[in-house]
Amino acid sequence: MESLTSICEVILQPLPSNSLNADHTNKTQESIQLFSNLSASDHSIPNKVVHLLLSRAFFEAVMVVRLVLKLLSTRLGTLFVAGSLCFTGKWPYVNKFSEICLHKREKIVQKWLKHSFLTPVRLGFVFIKSLCLLVSFSQVNEKLKNPTWEAIGYHVETDEKHPKEQKERPLQKGMVETMNETDQTLVNSLMQKGLDVTENLKENICKINCDVVIIGSGCGGGVAAAILAKSGKKVVVLEKGNYFNRSDYSKLEGPSLDQLYESGGVLPTLDGKVMIQAGSTVGGCKAEKLLFTKNHQEKRRRKKCLGVISQVLNQKITKRLQIEAKVTISACGSLLTPPLLISSGLKNPNIGKHLHLHPVLMAWGYFPENDSNLAGKNYKGGILTSVYKPGLDDDYILEVPGLGPGSFAALYWNIYGSAHQMGSCRMGASEHEGAVDENGESWEAEGLYVCDASILPSAVGVNPMITIQSTVYCLAQRIANMF
Repeated sequence: MESLTSICEVILQPLPSNSLNADHTNKTQESIQLFSNLSASDHSIPNKVVHLLLSRAFFEAVMVVRLVLKLLSTRLGTLFVAGSLCFTGKWPYVNKFSEICLHKREKIVQKWLKHSFLTPVRLGFVFIKSLCLLVSFSQVNEKLKNPTWEAIGYHVETDEKHPKEQKERPLQKGMVETMNETDQTLVNSLMQKGLDVTENLKENICKINCDVVIIGSGCGGGVAAAILAKSGKKVVVLEKGNYFNRSDYSKLEGPSLDQLYESGGVLPTLDGKVMIQAGSTVGGCKAEKLLFTKNHQEKRRRKKCLGVISQVLNQKITKRLQIEAKVTISACGSLLTPPLLISSGLKNPNIGKHLHLHPVLMAWGYFPENDSNLAGKNYKGGILTSVYKPGLDDDYILEVPGLGPGSFAALYWNIYGSAHQMGSCRMGASEHEGAVDENGESWEAEGLYVCDASILPSAVGVNPMITIQSTVYCLAQRIANMF
């Protein structure tokens, strides 16, 4: 923990008092002073970094960070990654990383970022840096405030009054929220939705029969579910995220990331250069593996998919769900469809290959001088048409996603963001060129389809949402006409 705290202090350290500009009001000066005294070595920040790392990062990322921290906790390891900067004139002549002065620690970190032979150490530092800055600028106190926000001019309304919500949430009639169920109530809730449910007490399994089971409710899964349900098929959708309505969300960055994104928005690539933001909402069940049997009717597809086994994420439910269907559709997205197929025994070499990411750079503006006497915030509200005359087209308004201070600090300088992942289970004319055929059906298993961004053969040049929806719309129409 000492090594982690020492790294956090290098990332965000107190500013010298002579670097502050005194030309501010008393209130502003006080907030700037609080900001300048902030240090990421504060005990709460390293602890939260550890929590985020263990709960959200890939196994490989956790191993890299553990290796780096283990090296830095010993004198020999510090000598290996720091060189002569860890030398001291007193016994034992070599300092551990936590014993080195802050100025030299900065130089050591700069060395990690420059030299290629220290790539594993650099990756470990990048992971820690991203988590440290995310925590520092997004955590809030009991008043839902962060000491840095006023100093950097960031304001968020935490007491927004939402419009009166409908009595019944969208999809409520057809949803079973497993997070609110128990072993005793689950079967009854499923049967109330019109499902054919039986229990296998010996194997502790709850069997559900339907026409179509769809794993994932995102851009592709939602469209497929709508088309197939409209055609008269009995459709079951599995989703591991929670179901949030508009009134459930907060404008606070930290809680919103937890609710909206896979791994809370902290999902870096293994090289630490891209932070992946993949949505994860609705549901409460996680698919474990697909069910297959031998297919004696078709030579090319030797397996036949019978459904999926799912684990409920609610600890009050010990039963597993075995959903048997005529058609099984994986719509887990480009990141999670390949692991599901591979863990279920499929061996097509294109599964998990050819992943494409859209790297994104976030733009920001800094206005150190304010020449206007007008009160208010220049980044809120509509356009004053009395001041700005719009043109004849619609391009004078550009709507873009906002970026909170925590995410901005984590990405700043050397990390891209990516909300678009494509092509990891691509469509091909043969099993040598793709993982699925032109109908979205697996080359290895009859009755198993993929309906998400992973089937795209390559990256599209725009936001892929409409492309995914259009492609899945066509595939779902074909699937509906097949049985």
